[in-house]
Amino acid sequence: MIGTYSPNHKITAKEIAAEVTQVLGAQAKFLGGKLPVEKYAFMFYFTDKPLVTYGALEHSYSSLYYMPETTIDNMRQQLRDFAAHEFFHIVTPLTIHSKEIHQFEFNDPKMSRHLWLYEGMTEYFAGSVQVKYGLITPEEYLGVIRGKMLSASNFRQDISFTDLSQFTLDKYGDQYGNVYQKGALIGMCLDIKLRKLSNGKYGVQNMIADLSKKYGKDRAFDDETLFDEIEKLTYPEIGHFLKTYVGGAEPLPFKEVFDDVGVDLILERPAKRFSLGYDNQALGIEDVEGVKRLKIANPAGLSQQGTSLGLKGGDVLTKLNGKELPPFGGDLFAVLTKERTSMKEGEELSYTVLRKDSSDVYKPVELKAPIAKVDFIEKDVLSFNENPTTDQLATRKAWLTPQ
Repeated sequence: MIGTYSPNHKITAKEIAAEVTQVLGAQAKFLGGKLPVEKYAFMFYFTDKPLVTYGALEHSYSSLYYMPETTIDNMRQQLRDFAAHEFFHIVTPLTIHSKEIHQFEFNDPKMSRHLWLYEGMTEYFAGSVQVKYGLITPEEYLGVIRGKMLSASNFRQDISFTDLSQFTLDKYGDQYGNVYQKGALIGMCLDIKLRKLSNGKYGVQNMIADLSKKYGKDRAFDDETLFDEIEKLTYPEIGHFLKTYVGGAEPLPFKEVFDDVGVDLILERPAKRFSLGYDNQALGIEDVEGVKRLKIANPAGLSQQGTSLGLKGGDVLTKLNGKELPPFGGDLFAVLTKERTSMKEGEELSYTVLRKDSSDVYKPVELKAPIAKVDFIEKDVLSFNENPTTDQLATRKAWLTPQ
């Protein structure tokens, strides 16, 4: 069942159903041929108000989504990602969880040490199911993984994932977002290692299925012994991995793991790209006559393109290439992405900005400059090795295709 509230009627339940149907079809195959529930509700609440953050929550047999209102074309992939993630929560933590979660004390909460399992593995499955059943290509999937690697690098690297999880309600609250980044990457590493050790026959899908049989929604595991239990189900190498890279603060062994599936990793290389004049750290939000708009809050985030345009700190962006920019929200970022991806070298980039004069009054200013690619350092570049070994190709196939 799908329910939708869209204040300006930009998206309908029928449009969402077409996307969710594909996701659920893939998830049924992923989970062994049958969905784990007979009835499930997806509830979508879209808002046309400015948002800094948004997301979703799972319940036993339903999930609620709070998202910026835009068209299906602008949100298709994100909607699929969200729906896949929340539905997979039926497995973790609703079926597999520790005593801390099973008997959660809302007045005096104690967190489990295993958010890598509840959120990280769920997020990994949400991407893995889409590549395995053709909703995204393997190359697009490498882009998803790379994005998580880049995002994870912005969080602290000196704390173990089990500590992050156990203390996420207090001293590590600002690190919680990493459960969707490094947490998913832990799932990926485990999957590839299991496929390698089992000659492709056993992966994290199988591991989670075995844990479900051993525990289930009415029997909780002990936080402290989970790694040992997983080692008994799998291999000593998996126990070592969990204790070293999840229970410890060692960096994930990406080079070793990617080598098992014939994926080349370049840590850094100089490159050029098109830029709208700034990166995310340059941006802020300004309320102008009741409308929240993007502004240049930190000039240090301006690129060479932004410098050539003459953008300055405090500039409020109102038009791009002669087109009115929407207020801060989902439509705005869809427009910016579309404009950036259509840029061509040698053509002109233009902005209309509001800039305060000496009397502290906003005045429109026109800015123009030729489009030219800017220099930057490209990090964590992933690509499939075109000449993989037989073993690499076999493990890659087991990782990316249905088994």
